[in-house]
Amino acid sequence: MAAQVNPVYEIKKLEIRACPKWVDDEMMNWARYCWRGAWPQPMPKRQCASLEGCYSRHGEESTTESVDEKPIPVLEVNAKIIQRAYDHMAGVHQLVLRAEYPQRREWGGKSRKAAARFVGLREEDYLSILASALYRIQKILEAQ
Repeated sequence: MAAQVNPVYEIKKLEIRACPKWVDDEMMNWARYCWRGAWPQPMPKRQCASLEGCYSRHGEESTTESVDEKPIPVLEVNAKIIQRAYDHMAGVHQLVLRAEYPQRREWGGKSRKAAARFVGLREEDYLSILASALYRIQKILEAQ
């Protein structure tokens, strides 16, 4: 008699990044679209908040702020296509996509188990909803 495999165990072994890399890249573009703002954004202070504002940390050569490199540009056309698709998805799909891409920093971005906990789902449910949403996005982008 052949041993039966527990389907839940099989789901845990699967890596959800079975979607093509270009879909993940487009979703990262959408996340940048969601978070973008005016450039240059305010830089963090390196000076003391004293009245004279002249104090700097010991060893710093200058109190002037250096400008970081410009962020990766957003391809608005594709981001808007994904946004329209996102707007027409069910609430749970939206919740999972937000957690996976634009809100990744809020749950630490360490594991999908943490992401599932962040949105209040079991890991298996989170993974299947994510796979479904990414597949839907992929089909919409391929149709363009």
